[in-house]
Amino acid sequence: MRFAAIPRSSSALLITALSISLLFVAPVTSGASMSAGPGYASDQLLVKFRPSAGRADVARALMSAHASDKSVIRDLGVHVVHVSPSRLESALWSLRHFPNVLYAEHDGVVKPQEVLPNDPYFLNSGAWNLGGGAWGWYVTHTTQAWDITRGAPSTVIAILDTGIKPSGLADFDGQIASTWNVLNGTSDATTNAGNHGTYVAGVAALAMNNGAGNAGYCPQCRLMVVQVGNDSGAYLSDIAAGLTYAADHGARVANMSWAGTSNSATLQSAITYAHDHGLVLTAAAGNSNCNCPTYPSANQNVLASQASPTPLETSRATRTTARGSRSPRPKAT
Repeated sequence: MRFAAIPRSSSALLITALSISLLFVAPVTSGASMSAGPGYASDQLLVKFRPSAGRADVARALMSAHASDKSVIRDLGVHVVHVSPSRLESALWSLRHFPNVLYAEHDGVVKPQEVLPNDPYFLNSGAWNLGGGAWGWYVTHTTQAWDITRGAPSTVIAILDTGIKPSGLADFDGQIASTWNVLNGTSDATTNAGNHGTYVAGVAALAMNNGAGNAGYCPQCRLMVVQVGNDSGAYLSDIAAGLTYAADHGARVANMSWAGTSNSATLQSAITYAHDHGLVLTAAAGNSNCNCPTYPSANQNVLASQASPTPLETSRATRTTARGSRSPRPKAT
């Protein structure tokens, strides 16, 4: 079998994209407030109707299921509908048996793949054995990649995460091309931002050689910050909406540092939509240590990434990759 060579610029972009996700592989934390079962929402469902269904058909289907429209992912034609938690399963059954429904499914919940303390200089914490500074940049040969390319402002990386807190961080000056908040339909991705998204965005594209802070993997790239959740978790429907937004607004890479065990036709449709628009899609493999797939990293057309060991570390512990195979479990970089 012959493989085509990857152009240097594409190779550097791929390394950058994977490096963003592979930092985030800490254990998944509990999110019972968002979930009614094994990783799905307690009060909403995802429904796609047949193209022939009219407004009256949609209204009848929702009425029969005691559900109401919450929002629509327009690029996918998927309705996010609200139901009472006590009626969740009966509503799902009703919608699946309605003639004009193509599919109905639970809205999955995923978790950010690293819980970050708010302590100053966390990255130099002895507890994490990171006293050597940004060792991960050397392990992944990033400094050598910078000899070839440091990216370009025309390369926009969409960070589908918890928003961003750039205040007081000079490394983000000039790095943010745009922001969008899927949760409230505005460009405000800072007011209710979490810590996780700020960290992920920094890994991707902090400024370089400015004498401040650190440097991102792609320091000359620009960031599209798309808030799809908070530090407690995110719905798959919001990630799907964020993906279609990124694809429609010029992103070249979309990173999803989330993981959960629930698959979704809606999420896969959004991934396919973004991939068809030319995006490179990456996601963290997760760290649930189960012999099972994790999503969105296990979805088709997504590059799943896992951790790299520290230069001096060897570990006998094992972890599970996105598609269920087991590998040595290192500290994260």
